[in-house]
Amino acid sequence: MRVYRDPAFRRAFREELKSPRIFSGNWNLVEVREVHNPALKSLEGKTVVEVARERGKDPLDTFFDIAVEDYLHTEYVIALFNVQEDRVAKLITDPAR
Repeated sequence: MRVYRDPAFRRAFREELKSPRIFSGNWNLVEVREVHNPALKSLEGKTVVEVARERGKDPLDTFFDIAVEDYLHTEYVIALFNVQEDRVAKLITDPAR
């Protein structure tokens, strides 16, 4: 948990997001799925951006802060592929496929 609190680690993580391999830093796609700390239950189902706005904080810091507050038991879900419903509908109903 000390690492996730460390500002130097967070700066390095931020730098890595500038050249993404998979995740580009779009925190709107990251949802708090489940937490174990009862004080955090109201965060379930919200995106990291929503929680960050509520807290008046940066999304990356919010992502790590939630994890630390939940003693690293937080489950996050990220939507990476086929997340635009209108485009997915087009894909699965296209007669050429």
